[in-house]
Amino acid sequence: RSDAASALAKLNSLGIRLQLLSGDRPEVVADVAKNLPFEVAMGGLKPADKLTHLHQLRQQGHKIGMIGDGLN
Repeated sequence: RSDAASALAKLNSLGIRLQLLSGDRPEVVADVAKNLPFEVAMGGLKPADKLTHLHQLRQQGHKIGMIGDGLN
């Protein structure tokens, strides 16, 4: 979306750490993320991989918010 970069930049300026977890091919994810303020951008993930990553973040004490189509 044309407004995604500005929306993500605003979230980042508020101190929100952004991560992109996707089932899309890693090279597609890297291309999408290259000009966006993601701390982490991972592609090629299965729903269980995404869930594991989110559980790890929660165990580290992070609060989680999700935007997107979910974990399938």
